[in-house]
Amino acid sequence: MNESYSIPTRNSRIQNPAVLREVSTARTVSSLLVVLMVAYTLFAMVQGLMSFSMNRIFGGLIALLLAYDFAMHLTRWRIFTACVISIIAVIGIGVFTTNVSDEVEFWIYFLCTLLMLSYLSRPGSLNSMVDACGRYRKLLVASIVVATALLAVLLLTRTGYVTSWGGGTYFEGLANTEHTMASISCILMAISLLSYKNGSFGKFGIFIVCTIASYAILQTGARTFLVPALLIWILVVNETIQRRWIRIAVVVVLAAAMAAMFATSGMANKFDYVGTVGGSGGADVFTSGRFGYWLTDLGAFFSGDAIHQLVGNSASFIYDLNQRMFMMRIWSHDDFIMVLCSTGYLGLCIYIVVLQGFFKSLSNAVHSWRFWLLFAYLMFPALFNGFYGYQHFVYSTVFIVCAMVARGDYLARK
Repeated sequence: MNESYSIPTRNSRIQNPAVLREVSTARTVSSLLVVLMVAYTLFAMVQGLMSFSMNRIFGGLIALLLAYDFAMHLTRWRIFTACVISIIAVIGIGVFTTNVSDEVEFWIYFLCTLLMLSYLSRPGSLNSMVDACGRYRKLLVASIVVATALLAVLLLTRTGYVTSWGGGTYFEGLANTEHTMASISCILMAISLLSYKNGSFGKFGIFIVCTIASYAILQTGARTFLVPALLIWILVVNETIQRRWIRIAVVVVLAAAMAAMFATSGMANKFDYVGTVGGSGGADVFTSGRFGYWLTDLGAFFSGDAIHQLVGNSASFIYDLNQRMFMMRIWSHDDFIMVLCSTGYLGLCIYIVVLQGFFKSLSNAVHSWRFWLLFAYLMFPALFNGFYGYQHFVYSTVFIVCAMVARGDYLARK
């Protein structure tokens, strides 16, 4: 279906009361989502200072908003998938699981991601998000200025460094984990690009934010986020610099700077560490043991009976299996394998269909190489570590997509 992505202007005359209510509700939902995602990001940066996770509240509110929008736009397909997912969740949590906490955590992250992707896939929702980002452009700028300043202070004072992964030193700031800090850095880069596109942030500002955030990612040692950071840099350079030869010069300078920073970063320590550990072959070493996780988890899944293959073994099955085999209570480090083993063929099919719908809607709004860049931005973490399990990264994807769909001339007038 060919969907239009033109954004209604303030001068649009809509006489139908039902349509007016629909527009008003869509505007409210998108506005609240932007505000809550910003709050989620800021509180995640200082989580280490608090005994209670405020993001449980913000994340819960985001989930409720998305569930409300889902319920307000039901179709036969949505009703069918909701019923199937509900049945699988009830079986997993109530029958198969050996650890309710693991199960509930899996389903919270998985369902929130499905709802977010479904929301963005629905015609008009992406426009509503872009419009909301334009209305709240001052909030977005204020948030990245505050967050980047805090990030710079933490890096300069070497606050929030921990010892992990073979005795190396890695940066987690006040976010409690290195991967969370890397995800937050991706959000900051994404919002800075979006703010530039809507005319509220200059070239100098976006380069400062992206440089500090990239350095933070290098210090975290979370290698999965190197590729998303690189992809954002490609977008930043392409959007901010018009002349090709200047782009090339900037890329060379940035590459040299990143190489210099990499040599003394936590990321270099991580690469040194994974080169001395791991499995039985080159593939296992290259993937930091992931190849072994994948083979083990898939082998256990396919050895199960028809019912377990259809609806899965539960998420706790994977954690228990990897605990026994690798002495680590970890997930599969691949979205599709984890979803397959936890929710079976039915759950995996639904995840793939939702992803397909998201990318199909995105292809109508973003064209040529930018679409494939956004495809890689989501799929690389999904294949080599995890996408749905990092809600911070899910939100960074939302902001990146909005940045690519945003029309700077329109947003600058808002």
